[in-house]
Amino acid sequence: MWQRHWKILIWLLLFNGNSFLASAQELLIEPGRKNIALNEPFAITLVIRNAQAQNTYSPFPEIAGMQKREVTTVNLKEEVNSKNSISQRITQYYFAAKKGLYVLPPFTMTVNNRVVSSPGFTVTVEDSGSPAAGDTLASRLYDEILSMEKEVTEKKENAFLALSTDRDTVFVGEGFTLTLALYVAENNEVEMKSFGEGAQMLRIIRELKPANSWEQDFNIREFRTAQIPVNGTRYTQYKMYQATFYPYNADTIRLPGVSFRMLKLQAGSGPKATLRTDTVTFLSQPRTVYVKPLPPHPMRDGMPVGNFRLEEAVSKGRLQTGQPFTYQLTLSGDGNLSAANFTAAGNGEVLEFYPPEISSQVNTQSSRPAGRKVFRFAGLVREPGRFPLNSVFSFVCFNPAREQYDTLRPRTVLQVTGQTLENTPFATGETEIVYRVIDSENNRLRPLEANYSMRQIANVLLLVMMLVTMILIGYKK
Repeated sequence: MWQRHWKILIWLLLFNGNSFLASAQELLIEPGRKNIALNEPFAITLVIRNAQAQNTYSPFPEIAGMQKREVTTVNLKEEVNSKNSISQRITQYYFAAKKGLYVLPPFTMTVNNRVVSSPGFTVTVEDSGSPAAGDTLASRLYDEILSMEKEVTEKKENAFLALSTDRDTVFVGEGFTLTLALYVAENNEVEMKSFGEGAQMLRIIRELKPANSWEQDFNIREFRTAQIPVNGTRYTQYKMYQATFYPYNADTIRLPGVSFRMLKLQAGSGPKATLRTDTVTFLSQPRTVYVKPLPPHPMRDGMPVGNFRLEEAVSKGRLQTGQPFTYQLTLSGDGNLSAANFTAAGNGEVLEFYPPEISSQVNTQSSRPAGRKVFRFAGLVREPGRFPLNSVFSFVCFNPAREQYDTLRPRTVLQVTGQTLENTPFATGETEIVYRVIDSENNRLRPLEANYSMRQIANVLLLVMMLVTMILIGYKK
């Protein structure tokens, strides 16, 4: 009888273990940007974490009005708990024939005999010239492609690797966006295939990152494609890496030329012709970014640089003395928000502000990262009166468009009523009890071993109860 119970217990453990192993492989369907330009692709990515060496999956869904194009596969090696793991990202690209709304209803895909579902989504396609749709950085590459046209015509692959920056000259602390992309002409007749993308991109990124700059990475996990017409020829842009860098000092930044290798597939000759593969190496041209120092200013070291806006909000319209409140400052705009900070000046016996809670959000979907940073201050006023906060908070930054320093100040004025309070603790309501009894409470330190012993005793009692329960069940059977 006991053997039968132990067999059931072992079977349950094995069943749970197999369920755990089956769930170790994580599946996810990720849609790309849902607001795109007419010449941009919409992407659906199937993510397989802890992937097998060979993965099988069902076809990607059809989208009415969109045409399926190429499928790209990127394998990423990760190390988790000293064990190597492979994550695979399989991306299907779609192109729309005209602008409009495209609806994809909920769908499922089968991966390695497992089903993964997606709730579906709606894709908005706008005119190619609309600045709100798509990446405007592509338009800045036209001149670069034109200057390389002679080099492109000399390459029988009709493809080239380009390293671009949206600005050649910046101030210290001002960001410039770097883009590395492969351009393939539409009339290209040579079949090419990438290999070892992960290892190649790690090498390229290490070579490109300037040592004297802070980086805001765009987190490109798979090559993004866009169609770019140049002199009657359409090129497909495969965007491989994009990041914005903010220089710490006025040293000139020299970006080296980098290389990317691909396999060129060619059909052999003769009656028993086989597919032959050759390696072709694409080289980009180096780039130089000149960095100008900021104008003289006593606070220019570490000065935030950008075009910023200030918004504010108070939790209560009218305040009472001794009543805590929340004051929120929000900085938004184009610039390095990581260097942006607020501090409360003039903390004293009348008006107090405590260190803020800070949250930030950066949008990297456009050609230049922009975002917002929120500072939430807890405050307390001890005297009635009118308190303008422009004397308490200020934010000094350098605006590179106007090439001058700006000081942003709040417009909020606190209206406080009540009686003057002296030495009022920062608490009201139930929390005042803590301050009333704090002097009468025993401050003797208690060792942690006492709690540890109690936990050990409780664990032993639970184990005994489980054994008794199993014996009673066996006896009844």
